[in-house]
Amino acid sequence: MEPGARYDWDEHNEGHVAAHRVRPPEVEEVLANDPIHIETRVDARSGEKRVLELGHTCAGRILFVAWTPRGKLKRPVTAFDANRKTRAAYQRRRNDEKQ
Repeated sequence: MEPGARYDWDEHNEGHVAAHRVRPPEVEEVLANDPIHIETRVDARSGEKRVLELGHTCAGRILFVAWTPRGKLKRPVTAFDANRKTRAAYQRRRNDEKQ
């Protein structure tokens, strides 16, 4: 993620990530910690581009984060914990990248 990236937060997307027991600073950490791009697609209902990435917080929590570009801002749409199988695959990939 580019340095100084800014985020578009409001009560709607903050509430959505909170429903998954994720805090906005955790979402921002994932996006700042070189996440793995999973896919980019256009949302059928809104027509907006949605980016899905997998990454980790500074505390090591592995999350999926979906966001949409809003001008120069990134608007987080949702975030949720990766399941055990995905966490293990993510950790293997990151370890392989270090070698």
